[in-house]
Amino acid sequence: MRLRTIIFDFDGTLAHLNIDFSEMRRRVLALFPDYGLDPTLMEGRYLLEGIEAARHVMRDQGEAEASSFEARAEEAMVSLELEAARESFLLPGVPEALLDLKARGLRLGIITRNSALAVNSILARGELAHDLLLSREDVGRARVKPNPDHLEKALQRLEGIPQTCLMVGDHPLDIRVAKRLGTYSAGVLSGRHQAHDFEEEGADLILEGVKDLPALFDRSLLRAGP
Repeated sequence: MRLRTIIFDFDGTLAHLNIDFSEMRRRVLALFPDYGLDPTLMEGRYLLEGIEAARHVMRDQGEAEASSFEARAEEAMVSLELEAARESFLLPGVPEALLDLKARGLRLGIITRNSALAVNSILARGELAHDLLLSREDVGRARVKPNPDHLEKALQRLEGIPQTCLMVGDHPLDIRVAKRLGTYSAGVLSGRHQAHDFEEEGADLILEGVKDLPALFDRSLLRAGP
């Protein structure tokens, strides 16, 4: 596996960011009655995709109402993300691993469904080598991973191609987005998912954590270069 670019998820992959997603969902759903929205819009959807579905339904109510809902939902999410960020930290061995990978000439990106405010508040407390960060604000809710546009935009900005790119994440959706764009994929067990979750998705690599990546280059299982 020859690589020029590695793109990482953030939460659970590079950092511990213990967001209460159940509470976040509850706060957003609490806004629905104010706008006459049906709570079943959220069923079977991740939160961001549920908000986007609600926004779509509201388009006939006028832009002002839709924008009001969108702003209040975003405010609810960011509030909890910033609260979690205050107690968050980069995972052990991650800063050293990314410095090592940069020294090998690899281009490093981060794509996340989190807000830029929350991610940058964590990065401000610890050095983390990377060339690009694309949060949900940078691509919009409709285009965040697992939509391949998120990964594709990062890859374009890093001047990479799918055939020499590795997507690394702690969630099966990170593997799905890699498969959809045609990059290599690696699942890490530093989040909430187990090895069998990544095996079912067909991940190319399964690692305990990002800290284990440099050793794969030392053993020539991975190679950096064009």
